[in-house]
Amino acid sequence: MSPNVSNRSFGKSHGIHESIVRKIKEEDGYRIPVSTLTTICFYKGIKLSDFFKLIEEEYNQINDDFVLKTKKDAQ
Repeated sequence: MSPNVSNRSFGKSHGIHESIVRKIKEEDGYRIPVSTLTTICFYKGIKLSDFFKLIEEEYNQINDDFVLKTKKDAQ
């Protein structure tokens, strides 16, 4: 997300509410529901499967730090 684009503008152009955009930008992370990803992909004109292929190519492996931290904090 470009820092020059407002949350409202980004949300409007991607079919999601600006509050969701704020959550996505949070430092602690946000578990984006598949339904939200589907909406964003629809507005970007890509298939959800292609989105995940792009993620896999970009990051090559899943970063589980957030999940591990959450589990550790719950104990």
